[in-house]
Amino acid sequence: MPADSDADVISASRHALPRFATVLERHFDAIYVYLRRRLGPELAEDLAAQTFEEAFRIRAGYDA
Repeated sequence: MPADSDADVISASRHALPRFATVLERHFDAIYVYLRRRLGPELAEDLAAQTFEEAFRIRAGYDA
């Protein structure tokens, strides 16, 4: 059975907050690695976390 798409997960997280963790689990490492190469490990971790915090905050406006 195929996994839900990111769009499906984000939409579901509007009513089931824990579902958003799937997006974080799928994409945190890639964003962190990208930022770490450019900014170093400490700043990269903070900015990657802030990225997902902001994505979570504005998820209701996501247009699937």
